[in-house]
Amino acid sequence: MLVHFVHQGTAYLPELDAYARHLQRLGWASLVHTNVATIPKAARVIWWMCGRVTAPMQAKFPDAFHVHEYASASVPPFAWAKDVAKRWAQATPHHRVFQSPWVRERLCFADACPFDYRDMGVPDDFFSPGEPHATKEFDFVYAGDMTRLTALEHALDAIEASGKSLLLIGQVPASLQTRLRTGQMVTTGRIPQSQVPAQLTRARVGLNLVPARPPFSEQTSTKLLEYCALGLPVASIDYAWARRFEQQTGAHFYWLPKSSHNGDWLHALGIPLEQYQFATPDVQHLRWGRQVEPMSVWRRIEEHR
Repeated sequence: MLVHFVHQGTAYLPELDAYARHLQRLGWASLVHTNVATIPKAARVIWWMCGRVTAPMQAKFPDAFHVHEYASASVPPFAWAKDVAKRWAQATPHHRVFQSPWVRERLCFADACPFDYRDMGVPDDFFSPGEPHATKEFDFVYAGDMTRLTALEHALDAIEASGKSLLLIGQVPASLQTRLRTGQMVTTGRIPQSQVPAQLTRARVGLNLVPARPPFSEQTSTKLLEYCALGLPVASIDYAWARRFEQQTGAHFYWLPKSSHNGDWLHALGIPLEQYQFATPDVQHLRWGRQVEPMSVWRRIEEHR
């Protein structure tokens, strides 16, 4: 069995690696396509990482079992309008995958299509990262979608003004490059996922910077899970999902302000974090394998074959 994944966007999707590993264990194989034109007409399983999938697009592969996956609801601007458009314009697949009940409710498809919930997970590399850095070089580290930082420039300004140091793991947008200060704020550029755990341990505290508005405020923060897997203390903007996760796991995070007011941020960053009683939860149950294996879609694909 060959599963054709279609990912036409630019977002990093760690679930694709998790799916590939699981399919290997099943004795199946996978390919990732960035262009629909490369999918063979005889494909038997097509897994769309949505994306727009119209009925004519899907009809080109009449013998295939079609899966539509929604790892996120639409993002601003016009997020709600985009979600409504998806609801009416998308073809109906054989199966859907949603990152959470909130994403499913937000999209609100009015049909009886079978579905799975599949939350975000943590790669095994984060549970055995090797020897951590004995001397911490940075106060904070941030790993994740760097484009989101354009809406949180006030946080970067406050970190700089407070004299704290920050390691940014990933490719920083050109629009933010001029705001970074060599020495105080350091970027790694894009690096392989396997190198991320060792980079994270260079800092004292993992920084979870997420805009406190939907859909970001209601969806799982992958970077926060990865910080926890490494046992890294977490400082997070105060928003709904992170608060729920703290309560459910018995964690104790340091909360940063939702507001963009410089005074609020300077006050929060002025507290000596080394004296704060952090508690980092055990997230072994969130390994990618444990998130992916129970999905009912594997059985349905097998039946289709």
